[in-house]
Amino acid sequence: MKHYMFPSVAKDPGQVVIHIGTNDLNPDSHSVANNIIELADEGLAQKHKVFVSSIICCHDFTLNNKVRQ
Repeated sequence: MKHYMFPSVAKDPGQVVIHIGTNDLNPDSHSVANNIIELADEGLAQKHKVFVSSIICCHDFTLNNKVRQ
């Protein structure tokens, strides 16, 4: 999974935000957690500050209804 970070980290941003979602179909929660840690470690190894965030939910019911259509 860390190959997704390479283009961003290559630009030497100094800070990396990792938005974590729940689309990992692996039923083993330890494996999912280890993947997140691996991503964070990759950013830290490059001397960046790493922030881990969950996906921000949208509570705009009008927009949510349009998405469902």
